[in-house]
Amino acid sequence: MASTIRKLIIVVLIPDLCPIIIHQICLATDTISMNEQVVDGQTIVSAGGIFELGFFSPNRSKGRYVGIWYKGLPTEKVAWVANRERPLIGSNEVLMIESDGNLVLVDHDKNNMPVVWSTQLSLTSNNTIIKVVLTDEGNLVLRENKLNESVVLWESFNHPSDALLPRMKIGLNTRTGEQIIVTSWKDDTNPSLGSFTIATVGSSGTYSSGAIIQMDWDAENNKWLKMQVVPKGQCDLYNTCGPFGSCKNNDSPICKCFKGYEPKSMSEWNKGNWISGCVRRAKFQCEETSPNSDDDERKRDVFLPVSGLKLPDFSHYLLTWDKMECQDSCLENCSCLAYAYVDGIGCMIWGKDLIDLQELPWWRATIHSAGTFPTW
Repeated sequence: MASTIRKLIIVVLIPDLCPIIIHQICLATDTISMNEQVVDGQTIVSAGGIFELGFFSPNRSKGRYVGIWYKGLPTEKVAWVANRERPLIGSNEVLMIESDGNLVLVDHDKNNMPVVWSTQLSLTSNNTIIKVVLTDEGNLVLRENKLNESVVLWESFNHPSDALLPRMKIGLNTRTGEQIIVTSWKDDTNPSLGSFTIATVGSSGTYSSGAIIQMDWDAENNKWLKMQVVPKGQCDLYNTCGPFGSCKNNDSPICKCFKGYEPKSMSEWNKGNWISGCVRRAKFQCEETSPNSDDDERKRDVFLPVSGLKLPDFSHYLLTWDKMECQDSCLENCSCLAYAYVDGIGCMIWGKDLIDLQELPWWRATIHSAGTFPTW
């Protein structure tokens, strides 16, 4: 059996994983210090010899970029690109640590030597040692060493291009408040921002059309293998069936409205365009009763349990670990459309449209939805 020695990656759709044109001289180091620089034609290599950083041109294009790739594979693939939106034309580029502590890419072919790309941090580097290290995970890390303490100031894992390497994450960076998003290349010669993204919204990972490809390196046959491709079905695309529409890949049509709901636009629904979703056929009971009605009369709406559905996005968390309190808080609130109590998470409540619903038989959480039930 062919042995797999390199994991790349989950990649947002591009026409192909682009081979790169490199003719480099290795500097035999994994570090850029404040008095050092990497020029076009030179590279740095991670300590274990797994990853390499240098200048490249994708598919024989004219633009020059700084990128990271697996070292030593017969077919090189780029895992990260610094100056995606600003290619360099020429061969007199320099990657270095600026006096203010930022890692910068400078174009020495221009008279004023403009900064083409930067980590863009507000730093004070007095009495500190700042260096850049390329790790064996493929992470380019800007570190500050001060008073025997090493602090990570910036890392490429928080600024991905079109690929996810092992140990990379997407979602909210709790330290900076920024969303970590993966975006496809525009095409196989242009790594600028393309049309497809991977991000997290609410409780799920989402992507906009395209495909995500997991690739492993086959050392025996010297080639990349496509191990997994998603979406496997149209329901894997975000919010395919719109509000209050649930998706099931094996059904035809794949979208159905909850019981008590109907397509918002029947003409679009019949064409297979379900994005406008579903709307209620009638008001809830609590909307029909007077605010002065007694409690028993105002609780006539029923919340029916639905299992095997991925929980919708945009929930609110209620600070309680009591299942009955979770239920009562929704029953007593006419704007509450659904609730779920999930072990280990707690009480989740939805007051807006239920979106990105998909039937997943293995999904164990149960959502209680107001007066609704899937029609399958």
